Amino acid sequence: MNHPSAITEPMVTLVPMFQQIEVRNSDDDWTGVTSAAERRKLQNRLNQRAYHKRKRQLRQARQAAEVSTADSTAITEPGGFVGDSDVVPQTCSIMSPGRQYLIQQFATQAYTSYLKGAPCLTHLPTLVRLNSFIAVNQNAEALSISTAWLDAEAVSPFGRAGTASGLAAMLPSCPNSLRPTPLQLAIEHHPWIDILPCPILRNNVLQAAEVLGLIDEDDLCHDVVEPGDGLGRSAFIVWGNPWDTSGWEVTPEFVRKWGGLLHGCQELLAATNTWREKRGERRLILEI
Repeated sequence: MNHPSAITEPMVTLVPMFQQIEVRNSDDDWTGVTSAAERRKLQNRLNQRAYHKRKRQLRQARQAAEVSTADSTAITEPGGFVGDSDVVPQTCSIMSPGRQYLIQQFATQAYTSYLKGAPCLTHLPTLVRLNSFIAVNQNAEALSISTAWLDAEAVSPFGRAGTASGLAAMLPSCPNSLRPTPLQLAIEHHPWIDILPCPILRNNVLQAAEVLGLIDEDDLCHDVVEPGDGLGRSAFIVWGNPWDTSGWEVTPEFVRKWGGLLHGCQELLAATNTWREKRGERRLILEI
């Protein structure tokens, strides 16, 4: 009897999602874990592992780089912030007293070089990130949550706001773009999400992180609001008022890593391409 020849199909190579890069075995894999507490525990473990890896890479890069001694007091490497801190980030806590001092020192020296008419180009990546951090901090103040969003264990007050009248009392003069969405009022979450100026983006983050558990919220938080670690460009560039979406620009780095979160954010994408075209750069085309 003639047997049919075996049918071979092309093999599909499965690769881990970028959020799973540091997963070493099944015990580390948080995808599919339904418990928010257990998922965050696993994510924190991977974050610490990634932190130490970044720290090693930064140390190796410094050793290989040629260090200019023309100005021994100038901070020319944004990565100095992480390298000088021994605190392992657990979640979204990024503003320890030591970090505050380093940021103030960097800002002072960068401004001094600007006043002297000799701005340092190597300051630029950190300045962009620092500017984004200042912008979201101003949004936090507009929402009357001040520095609470810097606490790793903080919980947004809006998830507990209750009635619409209670919310109105909390935000008497808040810009419309920052007013919490119904989803923000319904889901307990960290307040760093509240300070993003695009309501659709806030909803997308909540859906992906809190409802579906598809992304590592701490990793996203680090990319968006970390003042600077010298290991990548800012997720956003802020050109105008921090609460005005038209003054924000999404960077290609953010799109490559977190592009799925931009679904429906037409205003933010339009603003991005407006700023890019002013610099003579090509438009960002996002296919979702």
